Amino acid sequence: MVKRGLPSADWSRVSDVRQRGSPIIDTSNVGDGVPRRRSANAGMGTRRTVARRRQREGVVDRVRVPSASWLLSGGFGLALLLLAAREVALGGHLQFFNDGDSAFYLLTARLPFANASAFARMSGEIPYRYGRVGFPLTAWLLALGRPGLVPWSMIAVYLASLAAIPGLAATLLAEYQVPPFRAVFVLLTPGLLLATGLVYAEALQVALILLACLFEVRSCRRAALVTLAFAVLVKETSILALLPWLGTATKRRDARQLLRCVAVAVPYALWCLWVRIRIGEFPFLARTGSRTGALRPPLIGFRDALHAHSPNHSFIVTVTLLTFLLGVLGSWSARRYWIAPITAAFTTLIPCYGPSALYYVIENLRLLSVPTVLAILCLVTAFSSPAGLTRESEVRHNSPRT
Repeated sequence: MVKRGLPSADWSRVSDVRQRGSPIIDTSNVGDGVPRRRSANAGMGTRRTVARRRQREGVVDRVRVPSASWLLSGGFGLALLLLAAREVALGGHLQFFNDGDSAFYLLTARLPFANASAFARMSGEIPYRYGRVGFPLTAWLLALGRPGLVPWSMIAVYLASLAAIPGLAATLLAEYQVPPFRAVFVLLTPGLLLATGLVYAEALQVALILLACLFEVRSCRRAALVTLAFAVLVKETSILALLPWLGTATKRRDARQLLRCVAVAVPYALWCLWVRIRIGEFPFLARTGSRTGALRPPLIGFRDALHAHSPNHSFIVTVTLLTFLLGVLGSWSARRYWIAPITAAFTTLIPCYGPSALYYVIENLRLLSVPTVLAILCLVTAFSSPAGLTRESEVRHNSPRT
């Protein structure tokens, strides 16, 4: 790969010198013309300082977004747009909201600050579903609060989130010096292939988690934590992505960083308090079938699904267990990278899936989309990154953050 700023021949020479551990001759800014010797790592702090200052000043380095990211997101987005247009032409745009979750997202987006009486016709799951306000609120803001435009804005947010996933994945791979076009493998995720049928929040959740990882790799920790805070509003399971940040802060005994990590959950906690006041129950304690059937002790949900003989139960259990194995392999193979513990956290949740997550194929595949995308990225990163980059990445993630 050709580095920016020097011809390829010069960079290959510098790389050879660095690999041998020898110092590099530096003749810049020397008044007497005598070459000086500096270490291979000299200037790293200066470059990072300049990058951070440019970030604080709002300077965008468009070169840092590889062309593969634009091509993957643009191509996938165009295909999604054509498929969605075909669906709208055949059945109208409201067919995107025929499912229970999609219908409730639409109702919430039209009335994001309503009380229980506004949801009377959708009894049973109101407290649990109303806790996931991030996706409906984004659509409501995009539609400027106009109920007639909300269905279209929700479809737009959903398609944009799906299209952003391969582009964000490609940019993240480029940060690890992996060919960014290999992010095309994330499109093999079954949950992403079911793109044009119904509107769900998992696409936005995946995109936000990838964006948070990208911010972290680029030393923008505050932006990463803010992104995660919104991801938790989209779906509460996004709090699992916070575990590596919490682990790092605990290991360093960094009380300030721990407070920042705790602050990630504050917006969700405030919204849960709002739901308790307006609806009468906390979302995470709601006495509803979907909430109580979402999680079980490890493998108990699989046993219940097989005994219940749910539709396609054998296929669902098989796919879920294969995804678990994929996540274990991916998180272990890329264990020195920041994305690995996040993958491990979502993978660990899979054996605890309850009957609600193992009953319908579509429901199951979209829940598995988060660990599947992360596991694929881990495998691509682990088996494609240059030798020696793993150690560099580990050192970077143990360095101080802004």
